[in-house]
Amino acid sequence: MSKFFCFCKANKKRHNLEKEMVLVKPRKNKTNFCYCLSIFLVCLIFTTGFFCIFQTTSSVTAGIKNYSQTEKINELKLANELLNEKINSLENLDSIKNRAKELGLVAVAQVEYLENQNNEVALVK
Repeated sequence: MSKFFCFCKANKKRHNLEKEMVLVKPRKNKTNFCYCLSIFLVCLIFTTGFFCIFQTTSSVTAGIKNYSQTEKINELKLANELLNEKINSLENLDSIKNRAKELGLVAVAQVEYLENQNNEVALVK
């Protein structure tokens, strides 16, 4: 018979236990220790599983961010190379002469320099 068998009203009436109501306290033995240990182990398994799932999802999220940043870096490197090529083509002396002709600029024939005797740049009044 179960140790809590006498607490049920139906069992009291069925087995005529109303007069013989005896409280049975559970004995402290290995069953309580095993019960507590099993609860502790179940909680430990759940928390470990939670942290494993959390760590896995955070590492996957970081990997996705890393991949997207790597793709951006590659795109920017390609754009940088194209801009460097454009700069090199625009800095080419032949290109500069052609653009000067297109704009109607004339080459300088003779350069005259002004000499400043008093080292004054602005007119003082």
